[in-house]
Amino acid sequence: MNSCSKMFPSLWIEFQPWCVHMWKSDARIGPSQSTKLPSIKWFWWGWTFPNPGWVKVNVDGSVLHNSKAGCGGVYRGADGNWMRGFSYNLGRASVLLAELQAIETALKLAWENGYFKLWVESDSSTTIFLSKKGDVQDHPYATILKKILLWKQKPWQLVSSHTYREGNEIADWLANSAHSKDLSLHMLSDPLGLS
Repeated sequence: MNSCSKMFPSLWIEFQPWCVHMWKSDARIGPSQSTKLPSIKWFWWGWTFPNPGWVKVNVDGSVLHNSKAGCGGVYRGADGNWMRGFSYNLGRASVLLAELQAIETALKLAWENGYFKLWVESDSSTTIFLSKKGDVQDHPYATILKKILLWKQKPWQLVSSHTYREGNEIADWLANSAHSKDLSLHMLSDPLGLS
């Protein structure tokens, strides 16, 4: 464990391999029947690296009990190193709106920074589903969904996927840190937010 991980244990934990196994028992009951041994299936619950030449952005939204919302994201390259991050205090909003704003902000900043091979990852499966859906006319958040769809039509390579919370802890930390900032977008060029 390095000194940064001692100061910020929640940041370090994302780099640890989180695996879980499920036992599948095909045991048959009866005196003349054989029993098969359980099989093990492993699931990765941590952060995964993007392919060389790609940038991965993990995003998250956060809402406190008083409806104060924020979102955040972290960009990392194929080596897994921090490229940049953002934390955005949104004022009052729903969880879904905060999650969607995280994706829209991530796409905008990626385009502005020339990240034209981008993998967007969120721990909100609903947000990923809605951002992939084409027809959003009747959705309550149609305005932001249309912005996301416009970003997706740009000439770049873009993929999106769902991850478990354990693979999204830095984005979660950035989204939660937005609550203590003023109502605006805050860019972070280093992991500690010192510049």
